[in-house]
Amino acid sequence: MADVARLAGVSVSTVSYALSGTRPISLSTRERIEQAMLDLGYTPNAFARGLKSKRSRIIALLFPARAGSLRLNALECIVGASDHAQQRGYHLMLWTGVEAGDDLTQLAGQGLVDGALVMGVRLHDPRIQVLVDAGVPFAMIGHDADPGEIDFTDTDFEQSARLAVGHLVEQGHQRLGFLGDGENPRPEKALRRAASMAGADLVAVDAGASVDAGRGAFTRLLQADPNLTAIIAFNEHAVPGVMRAAGDLGRRIPQDLSIMCIDMPPHVAELTTPPMTTVEPSAAHVGRAAVDMLLRRLNGDTAPPRQLLFGGELNLRGSCAPAPSADDLHHGSTARQRRHQE
Repeated sequence: MADVARLAGVSVSTVSYALSGTRPISLSTRERIEQAMLDLGYTPNAFARGLKSKRSRIIALLFPARAGSLRLNALECIVGASDHAQQRGYHLMLWTGVEAGDDLTQLAGQGLVDGALVMGVRLHDPRIQVLVDAGVPFAMIGHDADPGEIDFTDTDFEQSARLAVGHLVEQGHQRLGFLGDGENPRPEKALRRAASMAGADLVAVDAGASVDAGRGAFTRLLQADPNLTAIIAFNEHAVPGVMRAAGDLGRRIPQDLSIMCIDMPPHVAELTTPPMTTVEPSAAHVGRAAVDMLLRRLNGDTAPPRQLLFGGELNLRGSCAPAPSADDLHHGSTARQRRHQE
């Protein structure tokens, strides 16, 4: 570090501040330090720095990922949190174990992680009490049934539901379907409230994270309401199956059936045919906010908890259209039956 300081023409403490991010350093000074490090082949030893500061500067992100279940929206949140943590001088360690509380308590006690971000939070999540009892600083991305005094960021499902239902009702849709993922009950509850307030009917089914599961879910939605004209989905993996099943039955999107998704990333929405209308908050912003909440606690802040809900934005693409008329529904049903007989 002293060699880097001499080559860059700064003090050793300035090099330390640049590496740790504990004090602001001008861009020109930082660039000189980084160039000196490059010229000298200097790499900071994170473990040695942790011994001196009693901080590992490592955050564990607990995400109970199961095979095939990782939502791309969750991935964007993770990447946003990781990038922001690095900008603040921390590294993010992704922990995909389903139950990581006891192991994390041991690592935190040994000083190998400074704190945790908890994703995939269930209404009654045993990880939360383990972390509270162990005194491990943490923030949640999502929240349990009673977050109390715990910091968290989450999607504002109530606002997103009102936005989604409101748009469809304005387009004349009164018979709505909901496709859930079977893990997060909040979207369905919010959509039922929004539909009730708007005077619309809503039927709901859950599906696994696959195309085949989406096909089966569409069949069950039609069994529950053969005359539904719009579907709101919170299950991006199953949506292609819904769209294929609709096509197989002769239901054109969006002429006969409108579909929109909550929490589908924009680049994914552009890949469907037609492109998917979405209601989405910025997942990266949700992740960055959670990192800020945790670092605030790690720096000794004892202020009341911050609990932030991020509202969605309606992005109209090609998968939604005005509801078909009763005559259109009748003629469409007749034509579909005729094609099926042929």
